[in-house]
Amino acid sequence: MDISNFCNSTYKFENKGEPYFDNITKRNYTAAVGQPAYLHCRVKNLGDREVVCILRAYTLHSNNCLYICSFLF
Repeated sequence: MDISNFCNSTYKFENKGEPYFDNITKRNYTAAVGQPAYLHCRVKNLGDREVVCILRAYTLHSNNCLYICSFLF
């Protein structure tokens, strides 16, 4: 799954003091079918906030999958 478009769209918040994903975030992930996939990332300017991101992607079978990751700091 390539999440580069999602990551690139978050950089615009860097200068506004809002949370954003650090650009060292890995953009390509590979996971085994039926196994959990952990998408590690760094969030800058988080402060006392919590980040929840929702990514949508399609499987090779063209079924919609919803990937939800929650970062509680």
